[in-house]
Amino acid sequence: MLRIARALGAVALIAAAAPSSGADLRYEAEIATWRRDFDADLRNGAWLALVARYRLGEGEFAVGSDPSSDVVLPERAPRSFGRLTRQSATVRFEPARGAEAWVDGQAISASVDLSLVAEPESLRQVRG
Repeated sequence: MLRIARALGAVALIAAAAPSSGADLRYEAEIATWRRDFDADLRNGAWLALVARYRLGEGEFAVGSDPSSDVVLPERAPRSFGRLTRQSATVRFEPARGAEAWVDGQAISASVDLSLVAEPESLRQVRG
């Protein structure tokens, strides 16, 4: 029994010490390149497609960095950034007075309708 355990241990040690295949090394290099490029894109102004995910039921939701907000943003955001209102399949964003908000690259000062449909051409970017 002890011989079998030693033999299995030796096989495991040899397998662990075996060099990675060329395919593994190429895959690891591909992942490293993607991570480097992704990081560079973000540092040069690219935006993340999704920062947080909140399930919105029907009703109104305060958005801002205030901890009492329904949708809490990072501390660097305004305490009150705006309000989301959902009625059925319609979501409306209304920026707070004095908040700098953009939708799809356009500054807004009044409420705008956002889509709940996940089609690429209907997605809208909201930022402040």
